[in-house]
Amino acid sequence: MGTTVTTAGTTSIFASTADVGFDNSSVSTTNTAGKLFRAQICNGIDSVPVLDVDTSVITSGAATSFTALTGQTVTINRSTSGRKTVCVVNPLWLFGTDDYMEVNNRYMSSGTYLYLPGVASNYASTPDAAPLDITGDIDIRCKVALDDWTPAAAQVFLAKRATNQYSYQFSVQTNGVLNLSWTPDGINAISKNSTVAPTVSDGSTLWIRVTLDVDNGASGNDVIFYTSTDGTNWTQLGTTVTTAGTTSVHSGTAVLEVGTTLGGANNPARGKFFRAQVLNGIGGTVAFDANFETSITSLLQDTFTESSANSATVTINRSGSAYRSAGITRAGYLIPGGTNTFQASGTDLLNFGASDSFTIFVAERDWGSQVSGAGDGVLGKKLASATSGVGYMLRNWSSQVGGTDTYISDGTTQVNSYTPSGNVAGAFLSATMVRNVTTDQLLAYSNATQSYTGSNSPRTDTTTGSLSDIIATFRIGLAVSLYLDGEIYAVALWRRALTDAEITSINSYYLGRYGA
Repeated sequence: MGTTVTTAGTTSIFASTADVGFDNSSVSTTNTAGKLFRAQICNGIDSVPVLDVDTSVITSGAATSFTALTGQTVTINRSTSGRKTVCVVNPLWLFGTDDYMEVNNRYMSSGTYLYLPGVASNYASTPDAAPLDITGDIDIRCKVALDDWTPAAAQVFLAKRATNQYSYQFSVQTNGVLNLSWTPDGINAISKNSTVAPTVSDGSTLWIRVTLDVDNGASGNDVIFYTSTDGTNWTQLGTTVTTAGTTSVHSGTAVLEVGTTLGGANNPARGKFFRAQVLNGIGGTVAFDANFETSITSLLQDTFTESSANSATVTINRSGSAYRSAGITRAGYLIPGGTNTFQASGTDLLNFGASDSFTIFVAERDWGSQVSGAGDGVLGKKLASATSGVGYMLRNWSSQVGGTDTYISDGTTQVNSYTPSGNVAGAFLSATMVRNVTTDQLLAYSNATQSYTGSNSPRTDTTTGSLSDIIATFRIGLAVSLYLDGEIYAVALWRRALTDAEITSINSYYLGRYGA
């Protein structure tokens, strides 16, 4: 590298007792910021190393030491605050003291289930049938993961209830206790709460169960609540709730609903529903068994057949242009609106000057709100304000019926480039934004395809100043009220302009993994 540096006279190196250090030395306050993969010291030019430190042997991010290939112990030193030494052994987000990302992992989807958004008219239902018209002992079981186990308003797990046709209802109350309500006459409800709330964190999965013994043999009726981790071994929750007098359950004509009541109008639940069962008798005959884990096969599935001998049709109801019922069948990050977003700080790596090219790629699946014209789903943005000002933004644009829209601004000049279409409700989509300062272009891609007609993509980049706003954070899924409504599989940002071939290759990879 370069030319030989020759100095007159011979020299030697002092054989000191000092440690060998990487990143700093005792006579310098200069510290290295970067990645250390390997370091070697040889006694003689091109000789066998006397010290060979290979960091690939580290197996734990919490490691405090490891052994060099030449046998010495290498100590990993970390400061007690601020930016610290980090052992990176898996792909991950690496942050310092002023870099952060807010991630609510309760929305990291895995497995198969029905997601209900807590919005009226989004629920599952099955018609009234004789096996569901239980008048005696009843046993209700559900496997759920509520977003909030102490919700602001009561949320229904399962109900068979209509006006003057009230049979039974299983729900959670605002203080977290479980509730069973029923009527002997279809109108006047009897309501019993569990004596304690289940111990479960928001977003966590739990089997819950309630039984009603209409005649306990001692001139009374008993309600018992249970929890379970496997749906087989049950632990009683609190104490038995005993009431004087026998009772019965009204044989009504209401449909059976999962996740809400009164025809989807009241107390909608928000969270993951894996299974819902109704048994005629305590531990008796299964009258209804909606197994969402085995029956959900697609995002916008409408119906399936439940697993009891009744073989009833279960309908998945969805309504509204924003947050709707969805069948989840693949791993991804679920963004069901509200305040569920990613956010990273204003680290310099996310800021771009007047002469910086960059690319943002997002692999995602919308639930449909962006293609309905009801709102814009922001995929990634770093702007001084909501959807304008200094910075950049990539979004699904409802004005272009699901097209990919890109935006950059230096505070004086703003440039938009977009594709006129590309997003289909429920289908995989990759959206890509490229700012290429070499060609002075701003480009937009939907599924690796540009539109070159009219004033769409590409557009000439007429900005001349910096796009950096050091205060603004980089957000995924949010621009003030413009929440993404869908699933995120990948978000990547490069500090260069990717080529068409590279974008096509990356799109093909994620399409192959998540496109089905």
